[in-house]
Amino acid sequence: MTRRAPIDIDIQAGQRVRAFRLKRDMTLAELGQELGISHQQLQKYETGSNRMSVGMLVKVAAALKRPVTDFIEEPKAPKVSPALSALRQANALIENAMRHI
Repeated sequence: MTRRAPIDIDIQAGQRVRAFRLKRDMTLAELGQELGISHQQLQKYETGSNRMSVGMLVKVAAALKRPVTDFIEEPKAPKVSPALSALRQANALIENAMRHI
């Protein structure tokens, strides 16, 4: 059985754990103790070398007094090129004009 490697969202969540921990002036050892894990394990979560379970993320959020959503970046909407935007506007104008014929 192979372990799944961390993906971008795991790494981003870990980076946010670290940022929020530092904002609260907590050490790895302090937060690790509060979570019931070693500071080494917490460091692996923060660096993205280990994945956090959803349950652990909930514990981390509670310990850092943050909503869980603060640790997960919302997917970004794909960028629409100016040309595609112009085509959509032109199409809307044509459809509107066709309704009035």
